[in-house]
Amino acid sequence: MHNHTFTTEEELVLKSLAAGLKEREIEEVLLDPEDASVAVYVQSVLSKLGLSSKRELLQYARTHYSEATAV
Repeated sequence: MHNHTFTTEEELVLKSLAAGLKEREIEEVLLDPEDASVAVYVQSVLSKLGLSSKRELLQYARTHYSEATAV
């Protein structure tokens, strides 16, 4: 489905952002406290996709992760 390889955590962050969750909500509810922060995963995904802003990332997440696949 996607041309990029994401870690499980990066996928979770993308799906959660597409579903409208804020970074703090993702950290508090979905990520293990020992995981890196959402900001780290966001930066990693931005780098993998060659994007330069969170706005572009949100557009990507919403385009590629429909509500049917969101958490």
